[in-house]
Amino acid sequence: MDIRAGTLLIASPELQDPHFKESVILVLEHDNEGTVGLILNRNSNIDCAQILKQFNIDWHGPHAQLFIGGPVNPSSLWLLHSDGWSFEHTSIMKGLSVSRSEEALSALCHAREKRLQVCIGYAGWGADQLDRERVDGSWWVVEASADFIFETEVSVMWEEALALLGVDADHLLCGDVNIH
Repeated sequence: MDIRAGTLLIASPELQDPHFKESVILVLEHDNEGTVGLILNRNSNIDCAQILKQFNIDWHGPHAQLFIGGPVNPSSLWLLHSDGWSFEHTSIMKGLSVSRSEEALSALCHAREKRLQVCIGYAGWGADQLDRERVDGSWWVVEASADFIFETEVSVMWEEALALLGVDADHLLCGDVNIH
């Protein structure tokens, strides 16, 4: 499968980089200049309510902590949410958009949006870097859906993403060692 906006990158068992081990990444952009994505299954220890007080916004979202979207620019804020909003956003697939503005954050919080994931930082690759990593066996690619992204428990997302490929995480082997 080709990498494009809306696909998921699934870290292979061989990928041991602590930023990406057992990660599931939603691709937001992929072109000849590089790739941008958000890790979907990394909670932070940062409380959403505390951060949003800085913006005078009350938190009513579905998650207590911010997510770590990736190691690049960790002070940047990314919002994954349902589509159909009037503020500036980029549609990634049916039922899923991404925004980065304070206006979007305020509107989503005031509406008590349930399909909302707030991330800090992002994952990024230079031109052809991700393609090389994929050839090296670090990443697997699968089609994503908004339901999978918003309804899958973070603690089992890697295993559930593997299941989309028909792979059972309990039977994965890495060299001579069973992964799970």
